[in-house]
Amino acid sequence: MRGRVVTLQRLLAGNADPSVRVPRGGAAAGEGRDALAVAVMRRHDNPKKARLVAMLLAAKADASGRNPVDSSTPLLLATYVGSAMCVELLLQHSADINAQVSESHSACVYMHAPCASPS
Repeated sequence: MRGRVVTLQRLLAGNADPSVRVPRGGAAAGEGRDALAVAVMRRHDNPKKARLVAMLLAAKADASGRNPVDSSTPLLLATYVGSAMCVELLLQHSADINAQVSESHSACVYMHAPCASPS
């Protein structure tokens, strides 16, 4: 894990763009996802692993960035995989809780909990 953190630190220090997406025709499970979405899908609730998500958010990765292939957002992915740590980090960075995928599923649907729009 330490190697991934160091690698990400170096990339971000070299002004790597955290919004670059996996190209169409790329990895089947990652097509259209940016670095934040990929990290969310792999981090679950391990505090050491969630550090990559926090680092990307600190580097101004878009907490509400939509995947152009499937309309998912990092918050939708975090709720789908059940990562409370990632959900919390994303909400702290103003992730859009009302974002929906094409099937009209929101983060609240994936969490199986009632949500209210922030006022």
